[in-house]
Amino acid sequence: MIETLRGRLTAFAGDGAIVEVGGIGLLAQLPAADRDRLAVLVDGTGAPPAVRLFTHLVVRPESWLLFGFLDESTRDLFRVLLEVQGVGPRMALGLVSRLTLTQIQEAVAARDASPFTAVPGIGPRTAERVLLELSGKLKKRLGETPAAARLPARRDAVDALVALGIAQPEADRLVRAAAGEAAGSEDASMLVTRALRLRQEPRVRA
Repeated sequence: MIETLRGRLTAFAGDGAIVEVGGIGLLAQLPAADRDRLAVLVDGTGAPPAVRLFTHLVVRPESWLLFGFLDESTRDLFRVLLEVQGVGPRMALGLVSRLTLTQIQEAVAARDASPFTAVPGIGPRTAERVLLELSGKLKKRLGETPAAARLPARRDAVDALVALGIAQPEADRLVRAAAGEAAGSEDASMLVTRALRLRQEPRVRA
């Protein structure tokens, strides 16, 4: 497996870039954001700039496809997405082009498939499958952001408030306000206690 490559960026081709390594030009398909970052790097330079890409090679009987990423975490996310049933390299590249690792982690933590359906070529059923399979892979393979880790507590707090007879929109607003006071140290019971206290106050800001 080709893990990284370092060479001179000589040209762009479609959604990828050609990097010359040892006299050989390698075409690497790139996420949209990485291609844009490289385009800015090239703009105004007199000589081909040196670049380093973290790579993943897909070997097929009819072709070899090389995918490149400026950040190792994006490459690793791409690999996890490839493990999801029905997600091929092009779809995985589309996902990491539209969504950051943090956005995907937060969507999985919130059990929200809508960010995935916003990616071209992904319908509701595929989005639900991606969400379901990532929930068992993502934290184990790539860890969890602090923001994503707090989402289950907020969701449980909202559910508890709704069970107490508070309407969903108000429960969401109260938990957001309670979380704003928590300074990052959140658990569901604490959020519920703060939310109920805030509800007794004259006004709670959204």
